[in-house]
Amino acid sequence: MTQAPTVLIALDLATQPTGPCRVGADMARRMGARVVLLYVSELPPGVHAQTMVAAGGTGFAPAAELLDDEVRERVEPQLAELRRVGVEGDVWHRFGEVTSTIAACATESDALMLVIGSDIRSGLGRLFGAGFTEAIIKASPCPVLVVSRDSGAGVDGVGRVQAQVAAEADG
Repeated sequence: MTQAPTVLIALDLATQPTGPCRVGADMARRMGARVVLLYVSELPPGVHAQTMVAAGGTGFAPAAELLDDEVRERVEPQLAELRRVGVEGDVWHRFGEVTSTIAACATESDALMLVIGSDIRSGLGRLFGAGFTEAIIKASPCPVLVVSRDSGAGVDGVGRVQAQVAAEADG
């Protein structure tokens, strides 16, 4: 059985990832692809996914378990929106260095395209600097679509994004 093609959307939960999710969903719907919403947690030195951490008033739990729950809760609205527009989707939460983990997940999912946000002044951009987007583009095994994080692009917005990409290529 052949798996449906995949559009991988790398999320930055420090911001509202509406632009990449909307555009990625539009592209997936048009290509008959499924979407994987990916969030990568880069743990501090000495902390591993199985490190036991305080879990509120319930004692201790592995860091991965607590982070997985938080990621699923924060990504659920985007997953619900995918379903609403008829796109199959899944959430992946991985641990590791962000750039190489995103590239590895693009390979693992056999992604046709990777969609990332471009606002380097917030979230991952503040953490990793202006070269972060470029590093992902260089490491990715598939084409990368860079979208404004707050893009209002909806179902009809893909044409605007394509026109913007074409204009930048000509300019």
